[in-house]
Amino acid sequence: MRSKRGSIYFKIVPDKFKNISMLYTLMSLYLEQHELALISCMEVVLMRRGNVNYNLVLAKLKSHYDCTIRDCYDHPEYLKTILREVYKEDYKSIINEIRLELGDLATEEIGDFINILLKS
Repeated sequence: MRSKRGSIYFKIVPDKFKNISMLYTLMSLYLEQHELALISCMEVVLMRRGNVNYNLVLAKLKSHYDCTIRDCYDHPEYLKTILREVYKEDYKSIINEIRLELGDLATEEIGDFINILLKS
């Protein structure tokens, strides 16, 4: 299309790019929801084990790694180290409880997260 001045008008975002953008947004929301579900399940399981140890986990994450439990989604090795310190022999049973709590929400990404926690 040409204007009176002779310059060319372009569509800013063609329809196919709008669809790709929408798909990307939906995928991001889906992954974020699963991340939040995992974090919530971890917190529920840890709180069931007692507030003292739950707060100890949070404090150790902050002091050792300057992070929160939510940051552990991107750094499961941090959580692994702290859970082993705090819960010792019960460490693997906590991971299994988290897996059970997740139920059908255990996607491939969450499965990878759990597998990192379970590695020796």
